[in-house]
Amino acid sequence: MGIVLTFLLAGIAFWALVIGLIYPKAFNWLFKGKADRKKVSIVFCSAFVIFVVALILFGTGQPVIAKVKTPTNQKNTTISGSSAYKNSKIKVIRNNETIKEAEADGGGKFNVEIELAEGSNKIQVSSTNAKGTTKKSSQVDIILDTVIPELSIEQPQSPTSTDKFGLKGKSEKNVQVIIYSGDKEIKKIKTDSDSFEVKDISLIEGENKFAVKAVDEADNYSLAKDITIAYNKPSTTETAKTEPPKEETKTEVAAFEFIKSKTEADENKNKMDLYTYNGEFNLDKLKTICKEKKEEFGNGNTGLFYYLVVFNNKDNAVFPQDPFTASYGIEEVPQKHIKAMYEYNRKNGYSKLDYYDSNKWEGVAKTEDL
Repeated sequence: MGIVLTFLLAGIAFWALVIGLIYPKAFNWLFKGKADRKKVSIVFCSAFVIFVVALILFGTGQPVIAKVKTPTNQKNTTISGSSAYKNSKIKVIRNNETIKEAEADGGGKFNVEIELAEGSNKIQVSSTNAKGTTKKSSQVDIILDTVIPELSIEQPQSPTSTDKFGLKGKSEKNVQVIIYSGDKEIKKIKTDSDSFEVKDISLIEGENKFAVKAVDEADNYSLAKDITIAYNKPSTTETAKTEPPKEETKTEVAAFEFIKSKTEADENKNKMDLYTYNGEFNLDKLKTICKEKKEEFGNGNTGLFYYLVVFNNKDNAVFPQDPFTASYGIEEVPQKHIKAMYEYNRKNGYSKLDYYDSNKWEGVAKTEDL
């Protein structure tokens, strides 16, 4: 609260200074009708400097918690992050109660494994230095959800003489409904209410067997619902009309090109790969690459975080100046060339791909759970 208030007051002082320099008479009420640029600049410059110094002092030492997957169905998770206090005493606080204590390393980094309670877990980390000064992080709400989603479907007509069918049913809001043919995923939609409809599911002649499942945001899968549909292809004696071949419009599919890789030289061994692409941006192809890299990084690797960053051209592909976990922070130039960024936490399973219509700096992130 102190940081927010100090930041607000610093902003007010700054803009008051700007207005006062342009139109000093606006502050005649403050100087008993004798405002001038010199008086305004002295008062508001002093106030601005005081508030900025206070802001720096308030913020020093505040721990930062790394991103954690939420909601999750994993009862055990790792709280990772960093503090400006080296070798400080770390306390993990859940719902205002200390549940675990640990110690940050010489670089101020910490990894603490905790057990979550079903439902909301409001997590905060405190860091105490050798002088007894304690700072607390911002609060992170981690939802533990181990309840499988409900799923019901309306059985489609069978037999049928059409080569496509639609499926209606009910589940929970924000679940993904997945339709399988054997082991192959053939359709997937995300619900925005407790009812759903999947259209244009293709059939082949004869018997078609499908399994339908719902998976929630915590990766809980419902029990499968089985569907069997017989498709009887209608007979016809009509001669098909020959149509002139249509001219195809070729769209160049994006080819993703690996540029370079870097592993941070600390105990976490976070790794980042830089890529570029040409042609039309292909999200499905990028998701496949991210999943392969996730599996590769998770098998026998001792690193904590893995990042894959896609730039719009090779010349602008650079590693961040700050630690990888800062996700390029306030570095404007590289972020204006980032098309997508994938992040994977090997400890707690956090795995998300953010991509943008324009770029990371100017666009709004669209997110895919991987």
